[in-house]
Amino acid sequence: GLPAVALDAWDVGMKTSTGSGSSQSLRGVAEVLPSSYEAIGEFFAPLSTSYSYIPVVTGFIAKDKHGRVTTLGRSGSDFTAAVVGAAVRASEVQIWTDVDGLLTADPRVVKGARSVETISFDQASELAYFGAKVIHPKTMLPAMKHNIPVRVKNSYNPGHPGTRIVQAVPSAGVPAHPTAASDGVTAVTYQRDITVIEVNSTRMLGAHGFLARLFSICDQLDISID
Repeated sequence: GLPAVALDAWDVGMKTSTGSGSSQSLRGVAEVLPSSYEAIGEFFAPLSTSYSYIPVVTGFIAKDKHGRVTTLGRSGSDFTAAVVGAAVRASEVQIWTDVDGLLTADPRVVKGARSVETISFDQASELAYFGAKVIHPKTMLPAMKHNIPVRVKNSYNPGHPGTRIVQAVPSAGVPAHPTAASDGVTAVTYQRDITVIEVNSTRMLGAHGFLARLFSICDQLDISID
């Protein structure tokens, strides 16, 4: 076998914005700088010719240009994997979870839910945004940009192929397992604890800035609007 080598994300080239208070950040969550991709690729370039060790890179954390530790927010470890995978132009990025990939429905609600064999980035992002918790939409962005497939697999069932997420799924009729190319619905998801607010005001008629002020209040209270 090969020895495993522990590496901090910043040691392999992962650099981010400052984080809290930075114009490049979103609510204090640091953003990975574009220069990180080239730096990470250069760091791991020797492994392409001499695979002498297995790198184990920390997820979720990085450093800014001042050397301060920053965090990457929700699903930051999965996002780190996608960034590194994109930087080294990997043939596939694998995200290991506790379910057999993306399912056709929530198995806690639908007993007959099955894993989706193949799905597009767009559909996976929609499912994730509207309630599917297996993968965060942000995780897929680096892979989408560099056209690298993402596979979601089950740590407790490693023999299962999981779900492969790609740019586009070629149409090939109706397969044995559902895919994004299947006829009909690929998957169903839902969200709980949604509040619907109806606003009625005569001040909206012919006025500008009303919704901006309304949304600014939601922003101050950290309320997400779908």
